[in-house]
Amino acid sequence: MQLVQILRLLWRIIQTYFRFKRNMNAIRSGNGGAESMDATITAYKKGDYEAAFFKTIDPYLKGVTLMQMGQLGGALPLLKHAADTANDPRAGAMANNALGQLFVEDKQYVGAQECFRTSQILWQERGGADRGMAEMWLRRGENSEEALRLARRGLEKERAHPGFSVETKNASLCEQLGTLAWAVAVEVHDTAEVNRLVSEGLGLTASNPVSSTALMHLHFGHAYAALGDAEKAVQHYDEAARIDPKGLAGRAAAVVMPVPVRP
Repeated sequence: MQLVQILRLLWRIIQTYFRFKRNMNAIRSGNGGAESMDATITAYKKGDYEAAFFKTIDPYLKGVTLMQMGQLGGALPLLKHAADTANDPRAGAMANNALGQLFVEDKQYVGAQECFRTSQILWQERGGADRGMAEMWLRRGENSEEALRLARRGLEKERAHPGFSVETKNASLCEQLGTLAWAVAVEVHDTAEVNRLVSEGLGLTASNPVSSTALMHLHFGHAYAALGDAEKAVQHYDEAARIDPKGLAGRAAAVVMPVPVRP
């Protein structure tokens, strides 16, 4: 089955190449580029990662969509290329952050730390790399004190940064709130603070990409699991798996369910 899926993906890549050649002149001249980007973002926000992959020619976006589909080997060279060729520090930070996330998924933690640190240097005002590093420590089950420090700092940065739009700011905040709730539960076991963070995050999900909301719910699930509240953990795992079944967070949530519910 895996071989069949790979062959289908290769065939779609070949088809995309020919569509790319037909449309390249229009994209280079600026005609059609905006429409292509809009279609990519619309598909990505809905969790249709395969459609998003074939609607864009941007290496970074292609790498991110492949990573969401679990195609880490295909995503790696695209994200490395995006990180190595970025002309703008912010673009380089985003590419390194995504590359760090890929390395975390692949359990290449040394590479992940290098990418997150590079991202922190390139765009110090944003908290995505802090959040990614915090998640790495939490997933490894190590250094939870540092994870909490980084998660708090990441959220502070995102609160202070104006963001590119209300939607992108809210999506970033949701991811930050989810990771911080997990770190709080693991390190200080503060149920009241976790509940407060959950309440705030649930109020920011309108218009989010499903990947961001699902990641938030996945981490809320981990937080409640760490607090021993299996019933609430299951609720959040179930929501992550429901809204983003094709993405990283949704599939991760499906793997950890069912969690035994305490009587």
